[in-house]
Amino acid sequence: TTDSQDGFFRSWISNADSDDNQAFDITSISSYSKEIDIVRAGYNRDHENLEQINLGLLIGSVSMLPLYYTLLPGNINDRSSLNNMLKILKARGFSGFKIVMDKGFCTKANIDLLYSMNMKFTLSLTNNLDHAKNAKEKAKKALRNPDNLAHVIGSMVYRTTSLEKWTVNGKQHRCYTHVYFDMRKRESDSERFENRLFKVKSILDDGGILNEQDSKFASKYFIKRVWGNRTEWRSDMDAIEEAREKDHGYLVLISNHEKDPDRALTIYRQKETAEQSFDDLKNTQDVNRLRVHTEGRMEGKQFIAFVSMIILSRMRTVSSKDASLRDRSMTELIREMKLLRRVDLNGRKSPLYTPRTKLQKQILKAFDIPTTFDDTEPAGDEPEIAVSGDERYPSPNIR
Repeated sequence: TTDSQDGFFRSWISNADSDDNQAFDITSISSYSKEIDIVRAGYNRDHENLEQINLGLLIGSVSMLPLYYTLLPGNINDRSSLNNMLKILKARGFSGFKIVMDKGFCTKANIDLLYSMNMKFTLSLTNNLDHAKNAKEKAKKALRNPDNLAHVIGSMVYRTTSLEKWTVNGKQHRCYTHVYFDMRKRESDSERFENRLFKVKSILDDGGILNEQDSKFASKYFIKRVWGNRTEWRSDMDAIEEAREKDHGYLVLISNHEKDPDRALTIYRQKETAEQSFDDLKNTQDVNRLRVHTEGRMEGKQFIAFVSMIILSRMRTVSSKDASLRDRSMTELIREMKLLRRVDLNGRKSPLYTPRTKLQKQILKAFDIPTTFDDTEPAGDEPEIAVSGDERYPSPNIR
């Protein structure tokens, strides 16, 4: 019921680690249903031509445990969904947490909102925000100085930090601004940018229709020229060269609580746990489609999927830290444990267990699961077990 779910969330949220950072992200879940009000047409992150709902998910960056989720109408974008999510969390008594978000949530209005609600946050800025432009220009020389080079989460990055002010309604707030330059990121940014230039230009030349995101991209990097009945699209080389020089390889993070640039980058990269949990939810647990046609069933299914995600996330964390399990899949571990059986026999006080395999022993040890049986069964106390059709002995109860 709604009340029991609410009780679960209040209890679950109250156990969140106060030192953890919570990654917030949104995904789309497509649906064919016409009976659910919040199923709407919007930006589909799976690029499917279907209506959808949006699922906002909050996950511990260190604990890797899902903390909370909310269902949102499919036509609400990432930026406008933040206000709704924060209000819900506040109503549930969730306070003192530190939220981490990517540039999909970056607007001045959202940053103002985070400051006005006294939220601790770490946020990636979009390249077109004036604060990001100014920070990159100010840090350009420092980001070529080897004294500012560090190894953070598997990559070498140049980084620098400045303490700026962010003004909201005339009140100034501290804003630690971290600027990074990463050569590997520069290469990946450039490749992604060139591929998108080619894709968008091809659609324009063929007279195709662009989606909303690509349309904004085209207006920024291509110039439309009309010659009689002929339309020509030419590349805006000034804008393209500026993007190549000033955007590729750079990352700008702001935080109102984390002043160390290495720690801020580590926190930000750990938010990828949210994206992994989305993959679990939509693929492992088959929630890439709602497959329900009423709102009540939709809410029930999503709640069960969320609890399943908690268990799966915990299993992945434990197994990844154990040398004997880290290379095995979750499916393999579950199937192995399903082979374990307990047999209760009439006339015998203690139950019988199937012999444990080596892998089962490793799993029980890694997950610190207490057992009531030893590794070997005692000899000399084995009653005969009935075979099919034998009425001399009662049938065993196998669990």
